[in-house]
Amino acid sequence: MTLWRFVATFFYLGKLPIAPGTWGSMGALILWLFLPVTTSVHLSVILLLFVLGVYSSHKVAKYMQVHDPSEVVIDEAVGMGISLFMLPHNFGLYLKGGVSRVTVNSLESIAIGADSSVYGNETVYGGMYGLGAKIVHDSGLLFKLEYTKTIYETVKMTSTSGNLNIISADPEIEAFRFAIGYQF
Repeated sequence: MTLWRFVATFFYLGKLPIAPGTWGSMGALILWLFLPVTTSVHLSVILLLFVLGVYSSHKVAKYMQVHDPSEVVIDEAVGMGISLFMLPHNFGLYLKGGVSRVTVNSLESIAIGADSSVYGNETVYGGMYGLGAKIVHDSGLLFKLEYTKTIYETVKMTSTSGNLNIISADPEIEAFRFAIGYQF
């Protein structure tokens, strides 16, 4: 049973506790990046995974006495293989990370006696993370799609006059970016 469970869980990726299907798809993606881009290789691997997947998933489901065990992710691997069929290797996924700084300039200046408020400027730092995908066509045309999110530390500004009010904010930036270019 161990061999069939190894196959059905796609190298035991399906046994990971959170999102096993996603891990199975990610494993297939990594496998696919190392395959040569030829029709015969891609079709052979898809067919092999399909045949092994049908047999091994049946064996594991019968052994576990569960109709569709969540750890069986060989079907996700086959689906990813079909999705990536003949996709050239000029496709890339990437992660992003960084630090940013922003200065909040207060424009508020209210002069009404005891309720006067004047705020100074405040500089805060944030951490940015994101992911993206890039593909370059054989003609050199480049397409890039990415998502980033930056979470800044809390901005806290205290009035320097009058009522000494305190204002605070937790700024965040989310961005989706699409770029078209040419790779020289």
